[in-house]
Amino acid sequence: MELLNKRILVCSHYSAPYAGNFIKSFLFLSKYVSEIAFVFPPETKERDWIKDIKHKVYFASPVSPKNCQELENIIQDFHPDIVHCNFEGYDIAAVQAVRHLDMKKHCKVVWQLHDPLSYIPHPIKALYQRFCFYRHYGYYG
Repeated sequence: MELLNKRILVCSHYSAPYAGNFIKSFLFLSKYVSEIAFVFPPETKERDWIKDIKHKVYFASPVSPKNCQELENIIQDFHPDIVHCNFEGYDIAAVQAVRHLDMKKHCKVVWQLHDPLSYIPHPIKALYQRFCFYRHYGYYG
């Protein structure tokens, strides 16, 4: 995928007391794209490292009923070509927002999976787990 002249929105369910290496990676990437912006949970506002980011930073509640509307507002404001979701908190809401805004052809959603997918041997629990995997990675993915 060509990244030159692309606008990237990084949605990261991350609010640790220290800036992770992935933030440094995206800041490095910002030299090679048109523009980059970040979405973090509201509690990240209190972190010292957030003040060091010299790009647009938005705050939205991950995994909440209002999440989709907040992301829709952010996407309408920033107009990204790519929405990159990190740490699953915004995965489904990002897809829903892009679909609801009818931007599927112009805006791609990329998920960065951090958790291994393994199946539980108990048949009923496995059925529920497969349903959750399908909902997350099948229908929305």
